[in-house]
Amino acid sequence: MYFAEVSILDGLSGERVFNVDIEDGQEQLINYDINANIGPMKAIIKTFTGIEVKDEKISIDVKTVVRNATVSAIEVIQESRKITGLESNDIPPSF
Repeated sequence: MYFAEVSILDGLSGERVFNVDIEDGQEQLINYDINANIGPMKAIIKTFTGIEVKDEKISIDVKTVVRNATVSAIEVIQESRKITGLESNDIPPSF
């Protein structure tokens, strides 16, 4: 996930704080404050691994704690899958 604090008015720590839950309420970021983490007018990429998606739809919930939560972009990259009981030639090409 990509985050940036681009508002000069929001340049103080504690002015924008939020939580990010990914898949089934897994708290990935708790009370996250972009400005406190990297400062104003800067961007950061946060990477989350080991997220198990069970229904082929990834759920991302961003909850405001203080003021307005913000997410600049989301990038989803599939990690390698463990497949048991299949031979490699049994896997369809689109898999």
